Amino acid sequence: MRLSAVRALAAKVELPPHYRYGMNRPGSMADRIKNPPGTRRKRILVEPIADHEWKFFQGDTVQILSGKDAGKQGRVAQVIRQRNWVVLQGLNVPTEVEWRYTEEGERVRVSLRTGRVIPQPPVEREDGIVLEQWIDGPKDTSVEDALERTYGPSLKTFQEEIMQLQGIVETRCFRKSYWY
Repeated sequence: MRLSAVRALAAKVELPPHYRYGMNRPGSMADRIKNPPGTRRKRILVEPIADHEWKFFQGDTVQILSGKDAGKQGRVAQVIRQRNWVVLQGLNVPTEVEWRYTEEGERVRVSLRTGRVIPQPPVEREDGIVLEQWIDGPKDTSVEDALERTYGPSLKTFQEEIMQLQGIVETRCFRKSYWY
């Protein structure tokens, strides 16, 4: 993959002022179809929830308390904070949760219906890898090998280092070149 393509993927997508958040990732082709450039729609006003008050995280298992899917359980597949949405796999309704403090002073999430503590799921990267659950495979580089120092830096050029290793003595003195 070209470096320019990698940089384009890593760049943060700047959204227009009247952008309407949906189920697709901003900047993707499906999102561009839903939000074509130059369109102006009526703005949907949603009061955002502060980051420290947000209760649902990707990977949570929640149970639906009311509606047509009451009693079903689902895993949180996507969280869209700009619209205060939580999308479940196959379902789309979350459970009621609030933040509380334990006797030790630790901040935890608690289900309002059952009163049980809901542990926070491990954070997944975009490629689906959970760092806490990662197990090194046979082709992974070990930490010792990665930290081993195998090169001693010097002020010689590559050719001068090779000549020194081979025992070749150069009597000529090259003119300095300033290529930069």
